Amino acid sequence: MKEILRVTEPDQYEGKLIADMDFQKYLDLPEYMHSSDLKLLQQSVNHWLSKRDYPETKALLLGSLGHTMILEMDKLTERYLVMPKVDARTKAGKEQKMLAEEQANNEGKILISQDDFTQALGWRDNIQNDPVTSNVFIKNRGQNEVSGFFKHPEFEDVKGAFRVDKLLEEDRIAIDLKIMLSAHPFAFMSSVKKFRYDIQAAWYIDGLKSITGDDYDFLFVVCEKTNPFNVQTYRLSDETLETARADIRSIIKKFRTYQNADSNQQNRLSGYFDGIQTLNIKWFN
Repeated sequence: MKEILRVTEPDQYEGKLIADMDFQKYLDLPEYMHSSDLKLLQQSVNHWLSKRDYPETKALLLGSLGHTMILEMDKLTERYLVMPKVDARTKAGKEQKMLAEEQANNEGKILISQDDFTQALGWRDNIQNDPVTSNVFIKNRGQNEVSGFFKHPEFEDVKGAFRVDKLLEEDRIAIDLKIMLSAHPFAFMSSVKKFRYDIQAAWYIDGLKSITGDDYDFLFVVCEKTNPFNVQTYRLSDETLETARADIRSIIKKFRTYQNADSNQQNRLSGYFDGIQTLNIKWFN
């Protein structure tokens, strides 16, 4: 069994699993490629070059709240301040809101509404009561927020990184938590295609194999964002994962072509296509 380190600054990251690593530090390692990099590169190099310009959205904030509520409940009060319900239309309500914002800023916390807090409680309670996931999340089995760093098995010059929401070493299971509008199979498969969760799964599985030598089962635990907060667990088929691996190879090869090109060629390769493109609507039927 591969040892999970509990240090945040090992001399070398490659080939290690690291618990409780600061998330920003995990992201700020330019020599390592993440599955999110691959997804952006598949769109275009320009999307990848602009990745740090994307604003933090309400959906991302709620996702982070959900992860904390479900995986790290003991850190909830360290990260968040719940604002009591106020009528922001009144003078008193505006003053209360201003005081709460000032307190959150002074304490370095994220201010969330009472409704957001109640919503996140619904996610946690339903995941803990689901027959599939209750054994994992109630008993707090495994290790939360495990970062891994590996050398790609086919491209020796490519270093990869991943961050697993929950890792069950004894069971060889890695879990990714998703908070989504719908947990229905059709809705989730649509999201898999749109957000390339298949690339994420293949990247994580191969990374874990490279580090530990073991074949891990990668599961998506999906909880609906709103009441009734249905929970469903999914794994992707071997065929789906193999298709994702082929796409990963193609993305890396195209990015190599861009990296090895001169500046004029890079300008040409960083977008979509050269010149004017003629489209035929039949292609999309």
